[in-house]
Amino acid sequence: MIKSLVITNRNGEVVFEKYNFYTNDAHAGWNGLYRGNRLPAGVFIYTLGFEKPGHGFQFIKADVALIR
Repeated sequence: MIKSLVITNRNGEVVFEKYNFYTNDAHAGWNGLYRGNRLPAGVFIYTLGFEKPGHGFQFIKADVALIR
């Protein structure tokens, strides 16, 4: 289970966040919208928090390219 997914733009503004969802939930992901508007192509930073059995809570921080 994913505990948190937060996506920010280059200025650090949160454009998407979702908490406590399963990895196979197709409706849980980001669709490239922010406040109902399509964001322009660009690079965004995501932070993913999850619980790994036997290893506790872990974070991954990386970037994702939004291509239009």
